Amino acid sequence: MKQMLSAGRPVPVFAAAFFFFLGIAVGTLWGNGPGKEAAGAFLSGNLAEGGGLQEISRDAARLPDLFFRRAAAAGILWLIGLSSLAVPGAALACGLLGFSAAFLISLMTLRAGTAGIVLFAASVFPQCLFYLPVFWILLVWAFSGKKKTHGAAFLILLFLMALGAAAELFLCPRIVHFVRGFC
Repeated sequence: MKQMLSAGRPVPVFAAAFFFFLGIAVGTLWGNGPGKEAAGAFLSGNLAEGGGLQEISRDAARLPDLFFRRAAAAGILWLIGLSSLAVPGAALACGLLGFSAAFLISLMTLRAGTAGIVLFAASVFPQCLFYLPVFWILLVWAFSGKKKTHGAAFLILLFLMALGAAAELFLCPRIVHFVRGFC
């Protein structure tokens, strides 16, 4: 067990992949089982209906809140990567990422059939161009044996998080609205 939790070896990458796919399995089961009823209100909102173009001006006021939530998540991952719990924390983050993606895909396919997969891809497309590199870099930092702060580089990651939040608020509703017209 100690070997699996030590940084700098290839085993943490396998642990992260294991927890990612475990999260996918649990998210799929939860989305098709008990979570199906609990999330009905979520899918009856803006994303599933493909509307929301009239709400874009209201979304501009939500940008700071969304950015601070995303930056806080990145900051927590960054701080976990500096601790002795870097590898288990990163593996847990991978599990949560897999769970959330699979849960949303399950709910969207229950609501819209196979078009739910296309709607999911459209709903994460613009922001994932910014969020995934940040997540990947934070994982690399967590799995490295060096516990450096990377202060200036983290500011660049925060800038990418701000761009991702802007894409999530301004581009995502338009893309989903466009794709929803074909589904």
